[in-house]
Amino acid sequence: MQTMTNETKIPDSLPFAALTVEQASHLIGEIITKELSRRPPVEPPPRNEVMNIAAAGAFLGECGYSIRKGSLYNLVAAKAIPHGKIGKRLIFRRSELTEWVASRTRPDKNKSDAAVLLCKTVLRQTRKGLLR
Repeated sequence: MQTMTNETKIPDSLPFAALTVEQASHLIGEIITKELSRRPPVEPPPRNEVMNIAAAGAFLGECGYSIRKGSLYNLVAAKAIPHGKIGKRLIFRRSELTEWVASRTRPDKNKSDAAVLLCKTVLRQTRKGLLR
């Protein structure tokens, strides 16, 4: 357990209980830092391609197309929005919703529409495999 703490050597034979709080804290910090540096970096969780109705509503909100859950059900009933079913559950594909939003959005001739740019970017990244 030979280490340096405030320029004081801690002998290997010294029991951990005999360390000062500062020495113990420094030693534990070194051990944790060493162990964390050995671990691979944590990957962010992949974004699911298939979503339920709540996630689809949230995703559409991110794309600039704010919609209530009831309105989303109405669009499904009218077959106006791409969707599928697994049993009784509605499912939506991220890529299809992105295309749907892009097809329903018209660009403003005077200024750029952030929602269109965002959705086009998401669609492009989805096609390239950058988003799941």
